[in-house]
Amino acid sequence: MKKRYEVNVKGINVTVRDTALGQNFFGKLIDGKVSANSSIDLKMVWKGLKENGFECK
Repeated sequence: MKKRYEVNVKGINVTVRDTALGQNFFGKLIDGKVSANSSIDLKMVWKGLKENGFECK
């Protein structure tokens, strides 16, 4: 089964691509905590990280 979210992590920066919507969401992952500029970005980055096996709060 193909994953819905593609995750790219460079340093503390995280990019999550939602393959169903065709949109990118951006955030930061510092010490296992996710932060983003908007609540939508935060939610989508968190979902993408979880789906791909990253542990985060």
